[in-house]
Amino acid sequence: MLSCFLTQFSMNNSRKFNILVWNIRGLNSQAKWDAIRSKIDESSCQILCLQETKRESFNNLYLKKFCPRHLNRFAFSPSIGASGGIITIWNGKLFDGSVVHSNGYCITIKFLNKLDNSTFHLTNVYGPSQSDAKMAFITWLLNVDTEELDDWILAGDFNLYRSTENRNKPGGDAIEMQLFNDLISALDLLELPFNGRTFTWSNMQADPLLIKLDWVFCSPSWSWTHPSTEIQPLDRPISDHIPFVITFGSSIPTSNIFRFENYWTEHPDFLKIVELHWNTTPYFANAAKTLNAKFKQVRLGLKKWRKNIQNFNRLLHNSEWVLLLLDGLEEQRPLCDVENSLRNLVKRHIAKLLETKRTYWKQRNTIRWVKLGDENSKVFQALASISHRKNNIGSLTIPGGTSK
Repeated sequence: MLSCFLTQFSMNNSRKFNILVWNIRGLNSQAKWDAIRSKIDESSCQILCLQETKRESFNNLYLKKFCPRHLNRFAFSPSIGASGGIITIWNGKLFDGSVVHSNGYCITIKFLNKLDNSTFHLTNVYGPSQSDAKMAFITWLLNVDTEELDDWILAGDFNLYRSTENRNKPGGDAIEMQLFNDLISALDLLELPFNGRTFTWSNMQADPLLIKLDWVFCSPSWSWTHPSTEIQPLDRPISDHIPFVITFGSSIPTSNIFRFENYWTEHPDFLKIVELHWNTTPYFANAAKTLNAKFKQVRLGLKKWRKNIQNFNRLLHNSEWVLLLLDGLEEQRPLCDVENSLRNLVKRHIAKLLETKRTYWKQRNTIRWVKLGDENSKVFQALASISHRKNNIGSLTIPGGTSK
């Protein structure tokens, strides 16, 4: 009941979304799956764009090799033999996606944000590396009908660069650079810069050639709707291209919930904090207003107090380290009385921390079970079916001795 009174909703925050983009150079090894999963966890992305998959087909079973469960919708363009291939994967609970066009160069998807019903278009690009194919790619993209592509963002490996400054060594094709710049101008695109990185590709040699081949562009309407869009490069554990994260905001306000933690009641200072802020609240003529003010004051006091509580995971780690040290010392010589007393204190402290942790996760588990509407009905139906199967009553005897 107390947690209900200590909940406040703030309508001035915006939800942030992340798009992870990466030319992975093939998806057919455990090392690639592990690297992608690590970057998904690091970026907390809701949309994943991969280029050069080198796969002709995908299904949900294959996606489980490197995607968490929330990334459960996808659209792909198959590779031709062992080259090319594009796939875009997204969270189906947050977005509805419909493919606008798809070919060997890119996949364009119209996304509907289920939180605020806004829409945007995302193009996952993989430009060819051969010169003649680059001309075909530029010509095709130049002829794309952009009239209906409002709030449009393009990201991926274009295999093109805009100037000699996009290389760390002299060289490059001036004609291709001119055509690429003309394309950007003709489509009225705006370049979104990478934070802290100049190049996105390396030939991985001792004296490397570094080039910026990966780009992010957007339409003017995107820049008006999402002015705070940022591009954050990540480290490159595998592949010769860097992965990067596009972060953009949504206009949907999110709630700032103050959660009352059950384990706080075991802390020796908890009752003192509650009593202090409860008794220092001024009284009003209206009893309901006074009660409301007291709860608000207690909530404010607990929010400040919780920041000073040490993380019990860190405390548990430190306590276990001390216990390990004392156990190792015991192997070298008998412990003295003070050391034995310290070890007993540490053991009791660890037991208390583990109980606190159990209380914490018990509350979290309860929260996960409470969902809106009938979303969790299948779980309870399954539990009812299990209980029904355990019913071993073979027959019932009613008054009169008749069995049924």
